[in-house]
Amino acid sequence: MSLDRERMFLNTRIPFRACSNALWNGGFCQASGILNQRVGMDYGSADPAADIMRAITALGQDPAVTVGLLTAARMEGAAAAYQEGDQFRLCAVVTAGVGNAVRAGRALRTYPAYRAGTINTIVMLDANLTDGAMLNAIVTATEAKTAALQEAGVLDESGLPATGTSTDVVVIASHPTRPDAVTHLYAGTATALGDALAKAVYTATLAAVLKERTGCQEQRGDEG
Repeated sequence: MSLDRERMFLNTRIPFRACSNALWNGGFCQASGILNQRVGMDYGSADPAADIMRAITALGQDPAVTVGLLTAARMEGAAAAYQEGDQFRLCAVVTAGVGNAVRAGRALRTYPAYRAGTINTIVMLDANLTDGAMLNAIVTATEAKTAALQEAGVLDESGLPATGTSTDVVVIASHPTRPDAVTHLYAGTATALGDALAKAVYTATLAAVLKERTGCQEQRGDEG
């Protein structure tokens, strides 16, 4: 993984299977890299997919095998958490910008184009998952993210507990390194895999929110 103020890039020697709602190469795909690209707080683009494609190309990477995300969150605020079990290992990496926090079902505003803010959750798994289990993992990661936001006291603009931001992305990336790896059919919280995934995402999200808050406070202090 490479990380600087403007981007986080995760790549693997062996391609992995990804499932996501990412801006670039969302859905199911074979990939070898994931780019989490920072944009300005005032970002509002008519073609964000083209923006992320240019960012991938500028890194010298192949857009065809790279999953691309955008966020206004500080890359220095990224947080990671690890878990492992008998038939899996996983790492959750989260960047969290919560200035655009909303409560699902009670959003007071909607937007016709991409808006900055965003909690980007990337889970890398050394495990073999069915398509259904990968979708299940997205649900589990989302539930854990929401629980972490409630723990951190993140509120929407009306003062209600937020469930996320209006532009959150979850990427599940899976590749088993063991030739005898079992195939996970489920990834809900009742499974060992899902429980571990939830714990990792919860821990990383909570840490990322707290780091983002601290960083923003420090920036305002510097400006004063």
